[in-house]
Amino acid sequence: MISNKTGGLFRLAARLMQSVSSTVHNIVPLTDLISPLFQVRDDYKNLCSEQMASAKGFCEDLTEGKFSLPVIHSIRNSASSNNELLNILKLHTLDQGLKSHALWYMQTQTNSLDYTKRVLSNLHEQAQSALAHIQGQNDPMEAIMVKLAFI
Repeated sequence: MISNKTGGLFRLAARLMQSVSSTVHNIVPLTDLISPLFQVRDDYKNLCSEQMASAKGFCEDLTEGKFSLPVIHSIRNSASSNNELLNILKLHTLDQGLKSHALWYMQTQTNSLDYTKRVLSNLHEQAQSALAHIQGQNDPMEAIMVKLAFI
C-alpha cells in the first residue's frame, strides 16, 4: 500500500520536478525510500505522539481500523490464539481505554513499537545514503531528511 499510495504520489512529484529540471540525477530511488519512511513515521506518531493526538485524535488509526506497520507486526507476533488487537481494530472504537490497551499491547506484548523504531532508523539511514549518492549539495533535501529523522 505504501509503495503504491504514498510512493506513487511522491514518485509523481519527483518525476514532474525532474521533467523541468536541468539535473541528470534520478531521484526516484531516493523517493522510493522516503515514501515508506514518511508513511511509517506518520503511523508511529499517530500511536505515540501527544502532538498528533491533540491534532488528529488519540490513536486515530486504531479507530479507523488501519493496518499500519506497528499493527501488522503486533498481529503477526501475537500468540496464534490471541486476536485481541484484531478485534479492537474491527470495532472502530472511540473508547480511549480500549485504544490505550491496544497501545499497551503493542508496546509490551509484541514489542511492535520498538520494531517500528528500528525500521524507521534503517529507512532513514538508507535514504541518507541514497541522498549522499546524488552529486552536489541539496540543502532542501537535507532539511527534509532532518525533519524525517526519527527521534
